[in-house]
Amino acid sequence: MKVLEQYIYAIGKHLPYNSRQEIKKELYASLLDEIENKFGDNPSQKDLENTIAIYGSPREVANRYKDDNFIIGKGYTDLFFFISKIIVLALSIAFTTLFVIGLFENDFNINNIIIDLVKVFGQIITSSLNALGWLTAIFIIITRVNQDNYVNLEEDWTPKELKDIKIGPEVESKVGSGFAIFFILIFITIINVLPQLPTICENSFNASGLLGHSLNIDLFKIYLLPLSIIWFGEIIY
Repeated sequence: MKVLEQYIYAIGKHLPYNSRQEIKKELYASLLDEIENKFGDNPSQKDLENTIAIYGSPREVANRYKDDNFIIGKGYTDLFFFISKIIVLALSIAFTTLFVIGLFENDFNINNIIIDLVKVFGQIITSSLNALGWLTAIFIIITRVNQDNYVNLEEDWTPKELKDIKIGPEVESKVGSGFAIFFILIFITIINVLPQLPTICENSFNASGLLGHSLNIDLFKIYLLPLSIIWFGEIIY
């Protein structure tokens, strides 16, 4: 029953790694019992696909096994992360584009380019955190007002889509972990070499009126060492 194995594998991609195997075994046994009770020991491909279709898309099934003790309801988490990725990508493209345009408008100076590059990095982080903060607040309100609702991003999903799935070993994404480690290291390096970076970011946003206070850099430098230790601990973890 390859399609059933592909279905369980696809569900596992959306499950927490520490409980993935247990849930997959439970799901496989449950589905297998239901199929055998309905269609016997030799179900047709259509019988399998119909049963899978009733269960729902892989993401939808995985969400049923996620805990409810989240600030944002599990029915909205997929939509939240989808919008978050769009926001961060859009802001990154916007500030990077402005940086590139500035390179052609100003005289070439390696020192200014490095400073502008650091500013771009800071602007992306600051604006993304600000936007994600508002997005999180909105989704928290939505969760509290309408907690039982559910947004399905795979509403048009069908079992036919399983045919292209190749079953492989269940491991954490090394690519994702690699990117996370890389960017954390970059951030730690920049913030320790240029502890005045928050001030540069604040100055770039002064005109917007969004910031009501300035960071105490001397106090920030005192906390920078323990913060760096915590960030390195996150890399090790």
